[in-house]
Amino acid sequence: MFSYLLRRLVFVPIILFILITITFFLVRMAPGGPFSSDRELPPGVEEALTKRYNLDGSVASQYGRYLVKLVQGDLGPSLKQKDYSVNEIISNHLPPSILLGITALLISLCAGVAAGLVSALKSNSMLDYSTMALAVIGISLPVFVFGPLLQTLFSRVLHILPVSGYRGISLHLILPAIALGLPFAARFARLTRAGMLEILSEDFITTARSKGLTERTIVLRHALKGALLPVVSFLGPAIASITTGSLVVEKIFNIPGLGREFVESALNRDYFMIMGTVILYGTLIIVCNLAVDIVYGFLDPRVGNED
Repeated sequence: MFSYLLRRLVFVPIILFILITITFFLVRMAPGGPFSSDRELPPGVEEALTKRYNLDGSVASQYGRYLVKLVQGDLGPSLKQKDYSVNEIISNHLPPSILLGITALLISLCAGVAAGLVSALKSNSMLDYSTMALAVIGISLPVFVFGPLLQTLFSRVLHILPVSGYRGISLHLILPAIALGLPFAARFARLTRAGMLEILSEDFITTARSKGLTERTIVLRHALKGALLPVVSFLGPAIASITTGSLVVEKIFNIPGLGREFVESALNRDYFMIMGTVILYGTLIIVCNLAVDIVYGFLDPRVGNED
């Protein structure tokens, strides 16, 4: 298990370095620049701005200077929000996105795994068909359709939840978390059902039943661990999608998260903001996938003991 973890830890800084390098040069290769949208900017002013933000010189020299500052923890200044650094913008807008993502992930995991288990244990029944039908609807329904539907039902018709806004851990978080987590809950349900049905058909489950063990004991002690392996495998991409795909939800529910900054930085050619958000999301995705690999190794010892 130790060698399994060590191999994955070694690749973390390498992957992150490659991500930073590719993103840096791709951003510089894109047409236009951070000051190209300004109205008739005099050449002298543009030259002064490029020197101020260390955008003068060759791209290679800019890359070297950026890496030096990055090692020191400085992500640079924002070229569009001139009163703020990238570090300050991320620290201000990241907490709402993280809180929304964690809440949506917990809701999707609990609802999806529970629905998948019930559907597998009642396979080929009306409950099974109904649950899987709802899962297909959850996967197919876009967030920009489901979000307003939730707002209309729970805020404007039933008047039990706020329609939008952000107040931290409060009722304001319920609707956006459900809207963001619904597609993933549907996928978790389908994966759990498929995994549980496969495990329940194994010989060791038949042996456990022949010994007189109750169905609850068989499911919780013998089948559940193996049935969750597909769910754990999907957790990495799910976390990545939840953290980077919350822009629409944040827009619909007026949440001041980092998703809007991520998109606007690309549209505005805010070089340092683009790099900061890519590094942040890239690090988050790499760490989450590493955690998923570790959990998968504990659930399936064959993975952790492979040569």
